Amino acid sequence: NLFQSYFEADEWFHFTYYLPIIDQSNGFITTLFKTFSDADALSRGQHILPIGEEIFFLNTKFFGINFFPYVSISLLLHSINSFLVFLFTKELFNIKSKKQNFKAIIFPLLGGVFFALSPLGMHAVTWAAFYGQNVLSVTFFLLSLISFKVAFNTNRRKFLFLTILFLFLGLLTKESVAVLFLLLPLISIVEKRVFPMKFLLKLFAISL
Repeated sequence: NLFQSYFEADEWFHFTYYLPIIDQSNGFITTLFKTFSDADALSRGQHILPIGEEIFFLNTKFFGINFFPYVSISLLLHSINSFLVFLFTKELFNIKSKKQNFKAIIFPLLGGVFFALSPLGMHAVTWAAFYGQNVLSVTFFLLSLISFKVAFNTNRRKFLFLTILFLFLGLLTKESVAVLFLLLPLISIVEKRVFPMKFLLKLFAISL
């Protein structure tokens, strides 16, 4: 039924902001400033989401009020997220064999399928145009978790820095990603000690 739906509510409200500036050469920059200067008008000051707003601006610029591309992008992102859940579950089970049989990946596969069909991902199919930013924030959220788990599985610090990068990309897309500031320290407590605790605390403090 999603493809028989259309724009509603917040989507039309944001169109009134971005349709007048899509042909301006500085439209992208204007959108970035509006994210901060017009936060009260855009969301009653509840959100400052430069990446999310820029994505909606670019969608408006390239797709206008053609509903199909918005929906397609949202579903594509949800499919990617389901695959990322599969990868994250593989990291949880630390499945490294290159010649993997079906039995070895049954739990990661079930995790990805469950996420794909779960109502938790409802934003992928409800208000798909505007809340596509929510779906993208889940992408960054999962990439941050995967990087963090890979860092501990491989003892490579560069994945810790990727974790922080994806965390902040997620925060600039949807602020609910802030839960990682609680989740990542909890994961590090139960993980094997492959990094000095002093280094992890310093990295966390700087990020916070």
